[in-house]
Amino acid sequence: MNIIDSVYGEIEFTGSTVQVIHSQPMQRLKNIHQNGAIFLAYPTIQTSRFDHSLGVCHLIKTLGGSEKEQIAGLLHDVSHTAFSHVIDYVLENIHEDFHEENKLRFLLNEDLSKILYSLELNPKEFLDDDKFYLLEAKLPILCADRIDYTLRDLVAWGKISQQEAQEFVRSLRVVEGKIVVESIYWGQWFQNNYEYLNNHFFSNCKNVFVNLEFAKLLKKGLSMNLFQIEDFFKDDNFIMNRISKHTVLRKHLDEIKNKLKTNVAPSSIKFKERIIDPLIINNGKVIPLSKCVGS
Repeated sequence: MNIIDSVYGEIEFTGSTVQVIHSQPMQRLKNIHQNGAIFLAYPTIQTSRFDHSLGVCHLIKTLGGSEKEQIAGLLHDVSHTAFSHVIDYVLENIHEDFHEENKLRFLLNEDLSKILYSLELNPKEFLDDDKFYLLEAKLPILCADRIDYTLRDLVAWGKISQQEAQEFVRSLRVVEGKIVVESIYWGQWFQNNYEYLNNHFFSNCKNVFVNLEFAKLLKKGLSMNLFQIEDFFKDDNFIMNRISKHTVLRKHLDEIKNKLKTNVAPSSIKFKERIIDPLIINNGKVIPLSKCVGS
């Protein structure tokens, strides 16, 4: 199975990963926007959780990860609900982990679990992403999830080119189970672009506005019993169809779109500061970028 990816170009999936990709829970992710309602503000940004999940799987494979960890990469976001983290704003969930709390229901989906058992894998093995060291790692070091969404969002935003993203990936190595960068240059490049993503994409006034206002719209729909929390386990298209068929919600959505055509005021919301400090191979040693001479 070959696909053309916005970050990595043409990539190939074989064997067990193809079976998992074709499962119903994975296919559902094609209709889940990775960045919530941002597509309403910037229509060219249409990245899906499916795109990201395949990218993470490919990156883990590129870095020499096992087939099991590649599958973990595919499944790490399988439980994201419609419009991804917008549900956390609707429910005022400060930990933004609603999808993680509901991951087991997707892993136990009849279609997916049948595939996993046929591969002699227990679905519950994929509940905890932290045990897959290439997939997940605590800040400030690199992991496949963090690398992929950073590169993917920056390419979509037009901040970096596909060529730059691919050159950065070629600079990555795995040393003692950790992802490291082979040069100070590429370590600084990623650090600077990661900071840019947080300060100029996630914190972009229109992006913040549209996600918060869309959350208010969804909360209104819940209060009116036009849809239930369970409906968010479907996909974006299902929710948008419900909105389009109801006069009040459709009017609210039109008001959001019209506001986006004006100068949206900067948000006063303070996002959690995220700092990346990649591990670098420097003079034969692996040390944090912050401790490299001249960094």
